[in-house]
Amino acid sequence: MEREKTEKDISKTHQTVEEDCFSQASALVTDWMLDFLFVTLCRNFKDANLDEFNKNLLSFQAISDDLPQNEKVLICAFLSRIMHGQQLDVIFEEDNKVSPLMSAAKIWNHLKETVNDESLARNLTILLIVQAVVVCLEKGSNASYALQWFERNIDLPSTLRVKLGTVVAQKDIYHPFIQSFSYSRLLETTKTFVDAFLEKNPSDYLLKVATKAVQSSGSRDTFKDKEVKDNFQTTVKSSTANVNKENEDNTLFARSKRRLLATRICDIWTPEACKKPSVCLKRLSKIELSHPHCNVKETDGTNLKKRKPRTKWSWEEDKQLIAGVKRHGLGQWAHILQDYDFGDRTGVMLKDRWRTLRKASVV
Repeated sequence: MEREKTEKDISKTHQTVEEDCFSQASALVTDWMLDFLFVTLCRNFKDANLDEFNKNLLSFQAISDDLPQNEKVLICAFLSRIMHGQQLDVIFEEDNKVSPLMSAAKIWNHLKETVNDESLARNLTILLIVQAVVVCLEKGSNASYALQWFERNIDLPSTLRVKLGTVVAQKDIYHPFIQSFSYSRLLETTKTFVDAFLEKNPSDYLLKVATKAVQSSGSRDTFKDKEVKDNFQTTVKSSTANVNKENEDNTLFARSKRRLLATRICDIWTPEACKKPSVCLKRLSKIELSHPHCNVKETDGTNLKKRKPRTKWSWEEDKQLIAGVKRHGLGQWAHILQDYDFGDRTGVMLKDRWRTLRKASVV
């Protein structure tokens, strides 16, 4: 009887040890998966692949949802807002008037503390503020509200506030000051920040192991290789001791949760305050439409307003555009529109067409 009790105790002890080891190993594998998804998201961002970025972001959010928030979660939230920076109907904050770039600046206010390069941190701050205001001007939205929001929520330099105030008052989207802080420069500076972070915090362990396994086995079915299996199990046992330390480090970033995905998409930039916000079905994904908590019913799209078809540029319009640039100079699209008849075309359309003509070596 006493022997049976001893055997049960031994069996129970072994079971407890196995469960504890499995729990630690699972936590370690979760960290590796998050690292892999983080590197993948950074690569999607640098490749400007929005579809793949959103797909991988869903997986990243599903895994990291119940974990303490750390730098990588904040960076993913930051990159998500930059990717949607020119889309004012994408909402990340409770306040519908806060654009993606305004929300990105709010997150960057916390992230810049971790950047060693002060020049990079300062440049990225200015680029976010300038482009947030410029996007509102280009879309015909309330740029004054964006500037006031920055004054309330961000430590806005006085010189920058004066210059942006002048741009907003004149509504000049071709102001020389704005040209120095373009959206493309914002993207390049953000890529520089991402590269610096990855260099300082390597997150490619799982990629390296998988690459080595693929190269050694010559197939994608890597874990059929016994040697790879043994190496993987050895690594798990030797690395579980670091799991608790990493979890303690993550608690340092236990700030309020940042949304990685837009939770509500609506037409927020209506000029009349009396208009009610309407849900834009064109921007809702199939997942959102089929979600049990979503009040929007699926539709076949027959009642949606059709977008006006694009009008091809004629040779006569190209001649007028070239003549206008010769007369007024590059960037003076508003003046060119006044002197020549381009129909319903805007200054942005003229700028895009000029870029196309330059690529085609027409001008």
